[in-house]
Parts: sequence; structure tokens; C-alpha cells
Amino acid sequence: MEVGEHTVFVSAPGYYEAPERVRFSARRTPRVDIVLEPRHRASFRPVGRLSREVRRIIGNSAGDLDPGAMFLRLPDRQKAGALNILAKMEAVTLGDGSVLSFVDRIQKFAADRIYVRLLGGSGLQAAIDRDIEGGNDTFTEALGALHPGFDAGSYKTTERTGQGNLQLSFAEPDESGGVLVDADIDIYTDVLRHMFGEVFLNHLTNARTDPFRVYDVLAEADIRPEYDLRAPLRRGTT
Repeated sequence: MEVGEHTVFVSAPGYYEAPERVRFSARRTPRVDIVLEPRHRASFRPVGRLSREVRRIIGNSAGDLDPGAMFLRLPDRQKAGALNILAKMEAVTLGDGSVLSFVDRIQKFAADRIYVRLLGGSGLQAAIDRDIEGGNDTFTEALGALHPGFDAGSYKTTERTGQGNLQLSFAEPDESGGVLVDADIDIYTDVLRHMFGEVFLNHLTNARTDPFRVYDVLAEADIRPEYDLRAPLRRGTT
């Protein structure tokens, strides 16, 4: 290791990764104590016990499959990520409804985002544009550079807490007029903190934004995704 200050990433099975700035000198090897947080554990309810709108969307997403079986077969992080985003969408109001009311189905599940197909074509984007033009601060325009293929406009919710914004990046309508949206939640709303504390960290550790950390951020804003998260009881050091 070259002399100077470097970022060291520490990980262990069952714990969240942790970055630490460490100064290396030519005279001695530094000793650093780093506290690692144990990972959360989640349990998921049957689809029939979820809220009506979430059941509708999951049912539409299943195609010819049984919705409950399809959803429960997904990896835990994909289930958690989807329920996080759907809960946030329901909490964000536009006019007389919520963002969730514009969603027809989930086209693709991922651990840190979902790709949703909208009801009624581009109505959601038009509603967001009207909201911004009306001087409301629910959404602001955002850069969509990290969402290739979704080049028709990108928007983020504005959060007074500085955490947990919903980003919606729109693709151009397809031949049938359908619109696909890349939807994700950023832990940090500040651009620098998001880039270096989330995007850059995920790139270096080959990871994705942890949905269970997103759950904690949403819960602090009184938004409760529809699954049960058990907080870790132990702490470890390395």
C-alpha cells in the first residue's frame, strides 16, 4: 500500500460493508477498529394480505402465473426492493391520487429498482410536469445519466430529511403507447452524498443499494413497506 490516506472497505459474512479512511505511513502499519452492523432479516406476508393496490399490481405482474407463488419465489432483496418502492409511490401524492395509482404492473424486478409499466400511457409524466409548472415542490427534474434507455425525462421527489427520494426515469412510449419507467429510491438526496456514499461505494464493492437500509429510511418518514424487518441484535467488530 502506498504511503498516504486511502479508503479501506471492510466486509464479513452477515454484516454490512463499511468504508473507512486510513492513513498509511512508511514507519508502521496502522491499526483501525471498524464497527460492522449485522444485516437485517425480513419476513414477507402472503400476497393476499397485502393492500389492495399492491395486490392489483402484483397480480398484473404475474401474467399467467399464480401471483402469490410468483412473488414469494423472488429473492428476498427483490421482494423488499419492490415493496419499498411501491410504499413510497403510494406516499407521494399528485393531484387527487398517488404515483402508485398510475402503475399497471412491474415489468422487471431488481434488488435496487423496479421497472414498471404505466396505466394510460404517459399520464404520470404529464402529471409530474403539471405539478412542477404549478410551483409545487413534490418533484424536481433530475439527471437520468445513470438510467440508460430511459431518456424521456427523469424526476426525483424532494425530501426535507435529505434521505429516501423516489426517482422516476421515463422511456419513450412504445408502439402501443405504453410507457416503461425505471423506479428506484436513493438513500441520499444530496448529489455528492448519493454519488460517493452510494453509487461509488456500490461500484467499488460490486453491490447494490441495500433495500433493508432503504426500509429504515422510509420508516423514519412514517412510510411502512408491507413486510416485516427484524433489526439486528448483535454488533461485531473487526
